[in-house]
Amino acid sequence: MAVPVFVQAKWMSKIFEYVKSLQGKAIKVAVIHGDEFDEADDFVAALKSNKMDAFATKNVGSVSDANVVYMAPGAKSTDAARLAGKLGALTVTGVNKFFDSGNASIGIVASGDKIQVMFNSDQIKNERVEVSPDLMRVAKKK
Repeated sequence: MAVPVFVQAKWMSKIFEYVKSLQGKAIKVAVIHGDEFDEADDFVAALKSNKMDAFATKNVGSVSDANVVYMAPGAKSTDAARLAGKLGALTVTGVNKFFDSGNASIGIVASGDKIQVMFNSDQIKNERVEVSPDLMRVAKKK
């Protein structure tokens, strides 16, 4: 089961309350995706309905301004993680393999029939993102 994009957008708005480096800032999400992700427009709309600025692109090289990089299906996750490091942006994904490979700081993933929020403390450090210890208590560590 993949977590629906509107559910991920809602979870992201809650998670970002725990990200100190995003507090007091307008959140701008770059949704990096591949050809097979046909929900890019719906996801961008869901993010915007949750008070985030967002745009979708297949071209990592076209992104110059974002404080969150979301890795959607088909994204080149290594390139997206490298971009996030360059921008000092938080990486988020709903794709289990991107999280499991260590390329994303936060995963909103399906575990059986449940949604699980996970974090990768090593990747959070690599991205130079400051996260409240409260997130560490409510999310599962990789």
